[in-house]
Amino acid sequence: MEEHRERITKGRDEAMQVILEEKGFRTQETQSVQLNEWNEQSALTLHDVSVQHDEHAPYSIQDVDLTVKGMKKIGIIGASGSGKSTLTDVLGGFVEPTSGQITLNGNSLVHLQMKEWQKEVVYMPQHPYLFHMTLRENIRFYEPHATDEEVERASREAGLSQLVAQLPNGFDEVIGEQGRGLSGGQAQRIALARTVLGKRFIMLLDEPTAHLDIETP
Repeated sequence: MEEHRERITKGRDEAMQVILEEKGFRTQETQSVQLNEWNEQSALTLHDVSVQHDEHAPYSIQDVDLTVKGMKKIGIIGASGSGKSTLTDVLGGFVEPTSGQITLNGNSLVHLQMKEWQKEVVYMPQHPYLFHMTLRENIRFYEPHATDEEVERASREAGLSQLVAQLPNGFDEVIGEQGRGLSGGQAQRIALARTVLGKRFIMLLDEPTAHLDIETP
């Protein structure tokens, strides 16, 4: 028994050490970045941006050039495994490029992990996570102080009205782990409601309709 406990402890310590040794994002000067809100004059440019998660692994994206100006809606199209999610992670500030240059409103940056950028970004992943709390609280994830009226409006825009009507406790129904189970399409609509409610100017949607089907209200 003691030997078994020692193996578990050693394995846990080794796993924690791997996490502690993970390379952090490079320090950069961000005080000069002015981004009160994204507007018609705002501009973001990626030049020769590449991401390699491990020095022995192939590049997830390589030599990407991208320019976004003003209030635009842009679709990133590509085959499965082509790097769409990685590019989205770079734009959200979740991944630091291995090489290349990022320019935001004239400021040269090495990554977008900074509060001035991320406070304007709302992100909807392919597989959204539902917390073990009420539907209302899940929708309020980005805006915990949103009013009930704002939650209801976001739900209607995301196509959740039928689901809410079917739940015994409506917006107060507990969902997520150990709560009411929902389909992948319903989970995506909840994530979409979060995004709509967020009121942020930059919306990153990673395959937002991937799990929707004709049976999803």
